[in-house]
Amino acid sequence: MNTPLSFEALRSKPLLYILDYGESPDERPHMLLQQALEGESDVCVSRAEIDLRKAIEALSLITDSTINSFEALAAMALPRTTAALFWSIQSLLHRHYQNPNLPNAIHDRNHDARLLFQYLAQLNLDPWYEATVHRAALENLPANLQFPSGHPLPGYLYRQHPLKTHQHSYYPVNTYFSLLFEERKQTLLKILEALGATKVVISPIYPEASDRLRDIQPEKIEYTPDSQSISKFEPSQYSWLRYEPIWKSLVYARLKRRFQSIQFELDVDVMGILRTQVQTVAQLISGLNSVLPPDNYKDILAAELLHPVRVEVEFQNS
Repeated sequence: MNTPLSFEALRSKPLLYILDYGESPDERPHMLLQQALEGESDVCVSRAEIDLRKAIEALSLITDSTINSFEALAAMALPRTTAALFWSIQSLLHRHYQNPNLPNAIHDRNHDARLLFQYLAQLNLDPWYEATVHRAALENLPANLQFPSGHPLPGYLYRQHPLKTHQHSYYPVNTYFSLLFEERKQTLLKILEALGATKVVISPIYPEASDRLRDIQPEKIEYTPDSQSISKFEPSQYSWLRYEPIWKSLVYARLKRRFQSIQFELDVDVMGILRTQVQTVAQLISGLNSVLPPDNYKDILAAELLHPVRVEVEFQNS
C-alpha cells in the first residue's frame, strides 16, 4: 500500500512524478538515461548517427514523448548541460543548419554524432532523480496541491511553482514556462493598470526569426483612465514584482518620475533558467563540424526559445 505524501515532504524536491497505472513507487523509473544507452559508452564512427538516434528515441518517455521540447527539458532541472545536450542532439538529427560545404558530410555528421553520444554516455541521472523527483500515486497526493485544469494525470511530470508563496502549485514540465509566462503577464497588466496605464501593446521582437513568431499579432489592451489608481498602488499585492528587476524599475519610473510612456522587453524565462540553457546550446552547436549556424544564431535561438515580446505602455497624465 502506498504511503500518502505530506506537503512538507514534497517541498524538499522541485519535481513531482504522478505514477502511471500499475507503476510502483519502488520501481526503477523508466526515465533514467542508462537504460536507453544499454551500457554503451562509445560507438563506431561509421554508424554513430544511427546509434545516437536510437538512444535519444528511447529517451522520449522522459517528458511524455516531448523529449524535443526545450521548455520541458529546462523545467526538469536536469544536471549541468544535460538539457542543452539533448537539444543539440535533436538539432543534429533533424539536420538544422546543416553545413553545405563539407566534402564528406556523412563522415562529419557521424563524427559529431559520436562526440554527442560520448557526452550522453557520461551522464548519470541517478543523483538528479534522487535529489529532485518525488513519485506518488494520484490518490496519495496532499489535498491542498493545485494543478492546471485537467491535471494531475498519471505518467506526467510536474514542477513546483518557483515562488515561495505559491509552492502548493504544480505545472506540467512541458508547459511550465508558458503557464508561468501567462501568469506573469496577467500580473504585469494589473500592475500597469494600477499605475495608470491607458494603453498597452505587446508585440514580438523578432518576427523574422521563425514562422511561429511571424504569425503572432500584436496584442493591444486599453484601459479607462482612473486618476486615483496610482495613489492606491501597493507593491506587496503583486507576488511577482520582487522577482522582476525591470518591473521594479518601471514602477519607480512611474511613481517617482511620472513617466508618460515606457517600453521594455518580456520573455518566458524565469530567474534566468532558459537564458543559461540558450547560451550553452549555442556553444555546443558551434563545436559541431556538420552544423553551420548563421552569425546571429544566438539571437535566433533566443527568439525561438525565449519568445521575447516588446511591451509599450502609455499612461494617463498625472
